[in-house]
Amino acid sequence: MKVGTQVIVVEDDLEVESGWVVGVAGDDATTGIWTRVNPIGTGAQPENAASGNLCFVTGQGPPGGSLGENDIDGGFTTLVTPTIDTSDFDVMTVSFAYWYRNDAGASPGEDSMQVELSTDGGGNWSLLTDISENATSWRI
Repeated sequence: MKVGTQVIVVEDDLEVESGWVVGVAGDDATTGIWTRVNPIGTGAQPENAASGNLCFVTGQGPPGGSLGENDIDGGFTTLVTPTIDTSDFDVMTVSFAYWYRNDAGASPGEDSMQVELSTDGGGNWSLLTDISENATSWRI
């Protein structure tokens, strides 16, 4: 039985600057800061975005650079979406494409990528998912 109609509130392929914020108070990573780029493929990073040409990656190493050369080191880095008004909806689904890899380098398997959700403008955050699965392709 169909109970409602699916409405896509936001769909962003990142080709146009749309207000994403890189970094928040407390971020202290020395390398691997989020950056919006056309990715250069490595053993841990895709050569192509999930759609379009651009995506956010944690650090963009040089072509031919070593694996882990520009991974996250020394702390945390944060990426925040633009505010999304969901006040007209009772039920929502969040989906996103990601490529996460942490099975090589100096500390394999010791990190994860947390995705959090705030319903009060960033005052409080709830864990949506904690990604630790090593992927060799884009996941949704």
